[in-house]
Amino acid sequence: MSLCLGARPALPTPPPVDGAGRVRFNHVKCAPSAALAPFVDHYWLTRWDRRGQPPRTASSLLDPCVPLQVEDGRGEVMGVVRRTFRMSINGVGCIIGVKFRPGGFYPFVQRAVSSFTDRVIPVDEVFVPVDARDASWASEMWNAAVECSGDAAVHSEVIATHLDAFLGARIPARDAAAEEAGALVALIATSAALRKVSDLVDASGRSERTLDRLFARYVGVSPGWVIRRHRLQGAAARLTAYPPASVPDVAWELGYADQAHLIRDFRDTIGITPGAYTRARP
Repeated sequence: MSLCLGARPALPTPPPVDGAGRVRFNHVKCAPSAALAPFVDHYWLTRWDRRGQPPRTASSLLDPCVPLQVEDGRGEVMGVVRRTFRMSINGVGCIIGVKFRPGGFYPFVQRAVSSFTDRVIPVDEVFVPVDARDASWASEMWNAAVECSGDAAVHSEVIATHLDAFLGARIPARDAAAEEAGALVALIATSAALRKVSDLVDASGRSERTLDRLFARYVGVSPGWVIRRHRLQGAAARLTAYPPASVPDVAWELGYADQAHLIRDFRDTIGITPGAYTRARP
């Protein structure tokens, strides 16, 4: 799963409530329709209210997935982000998103997902309009979510209704090769023994060249990148566990050749060394 790199959370506190005594929420996640489930992992909504507070930079190590995001009524498709994803959070805001499964975006567009990597493209340049309502679907959904006064379940229903309608009108045929690529990404994420591309070659029975082509077309990044990303997510999580693991222990646990290789990968992607990252967490 994607890993947030922000400050370590404080001790649990009672959830905030609004004037009517209802629990407020900042994030909801909900499932797509059954027909879209082979392609979409989940829908989500995140909102914030930082009035009277300084802007905050949110940082994450994102999974090898393509998201579709809607903010201020404008939709964008964001290819796989190879470096740390950062965004400034200030004022009052709301973002609604679709997290496609690895391999799940390709059937909609029939274009190599690597052509989207590290790019942000307006949604109407990616998804062909089906009817006249497509010109306003993003703003209608965003306005409905912002104006909704219900709880998290009601907000989930609002965004699921709109996103199911938009994507369901374009639902593609299932693609066996795309689903194989997605299954291999899931295998990497769940198998600690897969530490090198050669390990994936052995596990999949595919040649390295075949895997490179499969991942470029359906995932957007190389198998080696996916392996490194999951190892870095694991490293960041272990460094901030309770109690945190040491850098040498993390390097050994995750199969790095030595501590120096972990430090280099961590610094190149996140921007600081593991030691500095650990010290920066309150």
